[in-house]
Amino acid sequence: MNIQENIANMINTMRTVYDLKRYVFLENGIYLPNIMAVRASNVNSNEFNDIGICAYKNIYKKWCIDIFEMTTDPGIYYRKNTLNIAGTGILAEQQIIDGFRIGKHRGKLALVQNKPFLVYRDNNKDEKLNFDNVVWGDIDCGFNFHRANDSGVNIKKNVGKSSAGCQVVMCISKFNMIMDVCLLAKKYNHVTAFNYVLVGEKVFNDARF
Repeated sequence: MNIQENIANMINTMRTVYDLKRYVFLENGIYLPNIMAVRASNVNSNEFNDIGICAYKNIYKKWCIDIFEMTTDPGIYYRKNTLNIAGTGILAEQQIIDGFRIGKHRGKLALVQNKPFLVYRDNNKDEKLNFDNVVWGDIDCGFNFHRANDSGVNIKKNVGKSSAGCQVVMCISKFNMIMDVCLLAKKYNHVTAFNYVLVGEKVFNDARF
């Protein structure tokens, strides 16, 4: 199977997921990113065990795909040491239209929260992710999309303190590629906000077969 076939298969899988969920999939225009994260089922992990996908058309209107390791969950440190009296925030599976905008996270270029999100609040302070109490997360809660660390190290194996609920890309070079697409979207389309989808791995895997 060649690269173009792999890209076509991934695009078809994403379309299937979006159709099943009745989400908006961006087909027209150039450099309009469809950013989707697939959450692993392991509720005890402290690793970057989730998968991110960014699909868009380039200037030649050909589909491109970037796939990257990330976490959609807070690390164990913040599961046990909550920053919010209601509990540590865990982003719920959903599509957020215009959910992120270009901004800064701790002084670094990032996608920052642009709207309230549906989040779970995990307040029992153990190491396990709990998906029992879903609420709207205020826009000021700072559920951002950013890179793993500020040290310049390209890969960080464990989540540690990298996420207190943010969507965090492990590899800085991969993250920079996503930001480049968002900046090109702003340049060519005057786009200032970006959609985001989070689904579980079962939904994604079922769409592949």
